[in-house]
Amino acid sequence: MNLTKLTLNNSRITLIAVLLVAILGVSNYFVMERDSMPPYTVRFASVVTRMPGASPLEVESLVTDPLEEVIRELAQVKSIMGESREGLSVITVELSTDVGKKELDGVWMQLRNKVEDAAMTLPPSIVGPVVKDDGIGDVYG
Repeated sequence: MNLTKLTLNNSRITLIAVLLVAILGVSNYFVMERDSMPPYTVRFASVVTRMPGASPLEVESLVTDPLEEVIRELAQVKSIMGESREGLSVITVELSTDVGKKELDGVWMQLRNKVEDAAMTLPPSIVGPVVKDDGIGDVYG
């Protein structure tokens, strides 16, 4: 027997089943927990360096590549994406999911220290580099 015929022949049972599912759905909706700001740890930062008047190739070879090498030394780094534009280097750093919320500030401090140390070897015409994690890793629920 197919489902359509069974449903039409037993309309009272079908109606009771539909009402039961609807009542359970509505009651669970009101009991369910809601959180306007669920806990979520953001593990991204960017390293921004300006080099006025430099071509993208100069920015890449003189700023982006050396900074990426230094950043790659951090064990907690999952991925690095560098972008070199005219007069600007932006490196996006993603940390691995193993880094907990409590360890995040320490890792960002290590990143800042490495970038500051590397800045000494970069050309004197640069502005920065600046590590921007913006504290967005501190999202609380």
